[in-house]
Amino acid sequence: MNFFEHQDRARRRTRLLVVLFILAVISIVAAVDLVALVILGFGTDHQGARFSGAAVQAQMPLLIWISVLTAGVIALASLLRVLTLRNGGAAV
Repeated sequence: MNFFEHQDRARRRTRLLVVLFILAVISIVAAVDLVALVILGFGTDHQGARFSGAAVQAQMPLLIWISVLTAGVIALASLLRVLTLRNGGAAV
């Protein structure tokens, strides 16, 4: 295998890792939203039905804020890690 084949292989693997990272972030945000729904009692309507469409829809603005906050924390942590690793091999 020559240099260019290695380079193409590395690029394919990098794309795969980026896609997997995005899927992981989406999964984490969804899990945090689900935990918020369960723990904080969101999604319960006045009759006690859990996760009815109208009850969840009423809490949608707060769920969006929770999602944005969760994604922001992940983005900030990722940015800090990238900045730390820019120092080269010694940082690793």
